[in-house]
Amino acid sequence: MEVHGHFDHYDKALLPGMFMSAEIETNAATVYALPEDAVVRFDNKEYVFIAKGRNQFEIREVQTGITELGYTAILSPADLAQQLLVVKGPTVF
Repeated sequence: MEVHGHFDHYDKALLPGMFMSAEIETNAATVYALPEDAVVRFDNKEYVFIAKGRNQFEIREVQTGITELGYTAILSPADLAQQLLVVKGPTVF
């Protein structure tokens, strides 16, 4: 597929032969997602860890969708509602 684009504001630093890169979104959906590092893959299944108390965790299997831009879609978010999920860095689910 070929795409032709124009800049809204011309930048004099651009030279002939330069190019721009872009991501083209063809389908958009709102999903619940976690950082992909929060989803553990083991034995062809995916899991997340739920914090249950001081140094206590529960592992729970989840169904996932696509992973894009560092986030993985969670297809069954109701199972994780009001749970404190273990992630790297601050995240609210």
